[in-house]
Formats: sequence, structure tokens, C-alpha cells
Amino acid sequence: MRIESPWIGPAPPPGDGPHRYFCTLYALDTVLDLPLSAGRPEVEEAMEGHVVERAALMGRFQRD
Repeated sequence: MRIESPWIGPAPPPGDGPHRYFCTLYALDTVLDLPLSAGRPEVEEAMEGHVVERAALMGRFQRD
């Protein structure tokens, strides 16, 4: 199943130097049944009590 999202990824201003981007991946013991329009607060509330593990990543990206 393909899910469309308005997210376009990192896009720092050209020539502005590297920007840091933080991502957190969550392993859950359930599948969240949320609409695509759900925002961060709704997702975090639905995840409450279901997080088995989490991992964090910080990446740097710049456009010349």
C-alpha cells in the first residue's frame, strides 16, 4: 500500500551551510490506526504505552 505524504524532506537554503536533522524511529507493539492528517500530538498520544524500543539519528545536509 502506498501512502502519499506532503513531506518533502530536508531542504536547507542553498549556500546556508550544513543543517542538522534529527530523526527518531519507534518500534511499537501495535499498528496505529490514524488518519493521514494526524499531527505529531495525535501520533505521540496514540503511541503512548506501545513503544517497545526507539533509535535516534542525527544527520547533516547542505545544498550548495
